[in-house]
Amino acid sequence: MTAADDDRRIARLARGDAAAAGGLLGRAFVDDPLMRYYFAGDRDRALPVRKTMTLAAELTLRHGLAFRIDCGAGLAGVALLLPPTLRDFPLTGVIAAVLRTPTLWRPRALRRHFGVSASIEAHRPTMPCWVLLSLGVEPARQHRGHGARLLAHVLEWLPESAAICLETDNERNLPLYERHGFAITSEYLTHRDRGPRTWSMLRPANAAGDC
Repeated sequence: MTAADDDRRIARLARGDAAAAGGLLGRAFVDDPLMRYYFAGDRDRALPVRKTMTLAAELTLRHGLAFRIDCGAGLAGVALLLPPTLRDFPLTGVIAAVLRTPTLWRPRALRRHFGVSASIEAHRPTMPCWVLLSLGVEPARQHRGHGARLLAHVLEWLPESAAICLETDNERNLPLYERHGFAITSEYLTHRDRGPRTWSMLRPANAAGDC
């Protein structure tokens, strides 16, 4: 850990930070199984992943809540959340974004997106809960505790009465979330068994994680 890593600051993400947040998340998730599934065969997957994550940041800032962690002078990580009143981005917002950027998603990628989303929705808790849509750390700054620090801040920010759920398609992320009070509620293959294996997790209200 460097001196800059010790100088960690967490704050709300501002709307003007959407592009920077999308770039970071794009780099963090470019090799994620879900992004590989959406953009299979694309010669330059980095570009659509960055644009997709920038769109996710923009929609989150419009409908939900986002946090950033900075180390020194640089953005190190981002967390995107939706409140219990929303289980996903409004369909009208997604369609409007697709129409604004018609070259971003090929029809196959769009079909896969909606197929995966349907699978995830089928395995989410029926109770109202916050949704941790994404938590990513700049690849060059990973494995230094930034993700854990950011996740702990998010959980501390939420009221004790709030439950929070998430999905991950990366098995190596499970121990981090389990240390923070999440438990696996489902394990399944998305999009009628054609998409990546995914784990749904829930941190119930009043849970005390080992943060």
